[in-house]
Amino acid sequence: MIDIFPLFPTVVTGISGLKTSLPCNITPKFEDDSPALVLWYKDKSPTPIYTLDARKIPFDQARHSSVDSLASRAHVTMISNPPGSLELDPVIDADEGAYRCRVDFRRERTRYTDSKLKVIVLPGKPIISNENGHVLRSLIGPYNEGASLVLRCEAEGGNPSPSLTWWRESVLLDDTYMQVTNDRKVINELSIGSLQRHDLMAALSCQAKNNNISQPLISTVTVDMNFRPLVVEVQADRQAFSAGHSVQLICRAIGSRPAAVISWWTEKTQFKNAKSSVSVDGNVTTSYLTFRPSSEDDGKTIYCRAENPFIADSTVQEEKILTVHYIPKVSVHIPRHLTDAVVKRGHDIFLECHVIANPSVSEIVWMFEGRELHTNKSEGIIVTNHSLALQGVDRTKKGRYTCVATNVEGKGESEPVLLRIQFPPVCKLNQQVIYGAPLNEPINIHCDVEAEPPEVTFQWSFNDSKDVEDSLTYESNLTKSIATFTPRKHYHYGTLLCWGRNEVGSQTDPCAYKVIPTGTPQKPLSCTINNRTSVALEVVCLEGYSGGLNQRFIFEVYNVALKELVANFTASHPIFSAHGLSPGTLFLISVYSFNQKGRSEIWTTKVSTLLNSSQKIPAPEKDWFGAFKPVLVLLCAVSGGLVLVILIILLGVKFRRKQKAERKSAATNNGEENREESINLKTSGEGYTPLSMLDDERCPDLIPEMRSTQDGDIFFHCDSVRWPKNAGHIPMSSSRDSEQERPRPALDSFVPQVATVHGLSQESGLRVKVLPSSPVLRRSIPGEVMELAVSEERNTEV
Repeated sequence: MIDIFPLFPTVVTGISGLKTSLPCNITPKFEDDSPALVLWYKDKSPTPIYTLDARKIPFDQARHSSVDSLASRAHVTMISNPPGSLELDPVIDADEGAYRCRVDFRRERTRYTDSKLKVIVLPGKPIISNENGHVLRSLIGPYNEGASLVLRCEAEGGNPSPSLTWWRESVLLDDTYMQVTNDRKVINELSIGSLQRHDLMAALSCQAKNNNISQPLISTVTVDMNFRPLVVEVQADRQAFSAGHSVQLICRAIGSRPAAVISWWTEKTQFKNAKSSVSVDGNVTTSYLTFRPSSEDDGKTIYCRAENPFIADSTVQEEKILTVHYIPKVSVHIPRHLTDAVVKRGHDIFLECHVIANPSVSEIVWMFEGRELHTNKSEGIIVTNHSLALQGVDRTKKGRYTCVATNVEGKGESEPVLLRIQFPPVCKLNQQVIYGAPLNEPINIHCDVEAEPPEVTFQWSFNDSKDVEDSLTYESNLTKSIATFTPRKHYHYGTLLCWGRNEVGSQTDPCAYKVIPTGTPQKPLSCTINNRTSVALEVVCLEGYSGGLNQRFIFEVYNVALKELVANFTASHPIFSAHGLSPGTLFLISVYSFNQKGRSEIWTTKVSTLLNSSQKIPAPEKDWFGAFKPVLVLLCAVSGGLVLVILIILLGVKFRRKQKAERKSAATNNGEENREESINLKTSGEGYTPLSMLDDERCPDLIPEMRSTQDGDIFFHCDSVRWPKNAGHIPMSSSRDSEQERPRPALDSFVPQVATVHGLSQESGLRVKVLPSSPVLRRSIPGEVMELAVSEERNTEV
């Protein structure tokens, strides 16, 4: 295979510090061909500086490798045109040289691409200086009109050496430059014999350039020129000013070029916040001074000075005398014998109000913590114009006092004087006074007092026992003391007392802290179900004893039918609400509390959410036995012989039951009048309402089940039982807590409620009126259970 060599290398020029690409054509001539190996060589080195190896793998997965000097700067890119160029980013001086790219194809013969890289090193940015060698930047001058100007420009370095020229905007001023070989510098000096008015703000630029690729490096200076101001005048919008109110003065300087430097003064004080503007023709400079005059400015003279600081004796000024009205300036003086406003409890103090005002004040008042003070001899307060006397001060007089003086400009208030009343320690309010402590475990008890001065020494003691010295230690800092107490015996529980003392005296009443045993919290008390709807309910309890520790409460809601937890809440107080519950569903509610020692007993109850208006109570199934007809037919067919025997037995049983029923009916009829009178269920009297006529339709069934107990009680079970108003004397008990509202059961779960009639003997007859929807009537006596289906309203004897 014959290699292809280029006739002439491609010359590539790169700028040092920028990115440069060296070409290499790796595009195959045939579609089914691809490069297998790409090698880059520099100068005459036999070792490649960059390798792209795809001999055993697809070309788009080729392995890249380079020499250490190019590790982070070289990369072969596939998105160049043509692809395969070697990018150097950035290029450095050492990269200059001859490069060869060798491409070995899988089918095509080897291809070479030669290139020559020429690296251009940019010169440094031109530096402009004056004839004294001072570096000049941006605005230079100002120069007086008619003065000469000499500017020196020099650029250092660069390969090749740059050219250096002077320009005024786009006009070439000077292209004569010289090279200093030893220092590798290029210098060009611009000289202007006489500056004229049109040279004001002229932009003079020095350009250094050594290639046609990059933009030239430019340094520019702007010439400023001076002219003396001719006229200065001051204008004001009023004759008198109010202290504290914004005032604007205007000063105009005419004839100064460039703009005159205008300054404002009062005697020896200069204003720093003035703003200036220059007219379009540059002949008038206007300065605006906005300030708030103070009381010290009254009667002073304000000056407007316009000058050109580069021209000797160029200052021109105009003056104006200020008249300032201001609110009173007030200060409070304390007696000389007091270094600070500190008074011991029970002593007297006198405060003086000093006022400076123009015009004079019309009123002086004293303030205490923002409230106006008036003479009150019973409280020891005496106000006499400029003076305030406080007699027999106590802690209530501690605070900030100010003096307020008023004139036509307003009210002036003094800096507050903090009056400190020295007093012995007293207990600080709203601090924890009950601490729970386990036996043989230390606790920290905090004792906080108020005192002036705050340097307090403390003493602790236990009022209920004398052998606790080894169990009590404490540390103090100013008005706080922390005692560490360990109850070692049961009688160590009681009250800890804390006393404080400062230089004024000892604490009169100690701070008392009760230490009690800790344990698990008490079960939540008096829990009730409130606001029960079809989808929500609320539980409200009272907090039990916390066990001497902080307690929290847990509320859990379980779906009884599904046996799953549907809600779980934790709170600081036993008040909970559960939302998003299923209508007509029975739930188990649990509430309990816990602390660091454990949890309390659990309060539980079962409650059902109400039915939706769209839900209906299903009618009782009557034809339950129809599903068994095929079985019965089969049994009859197979056991035909047994049917006759069963019929004979049934006839005998029926005959015996009929006789027994007749005997019980006779006994029931004899005691019916007395029994109906004892339970008062007849329809006599105005207070009685038949159960079928009650307005509550949530319980159409009256007695789904009746059960007798060993002591003769009879229980009536119903979805919801409502008794007549005049039947309150009947002795009854409910299987649920009487404090809770009876929940309405879900359609798919039967929740019986029980009413009990006491005082009945076993085996006694009773007539019960049953409404149509009662599915079954059950009679339970020891040794026998009998169920009777109920399909219509009737009187049933049991």
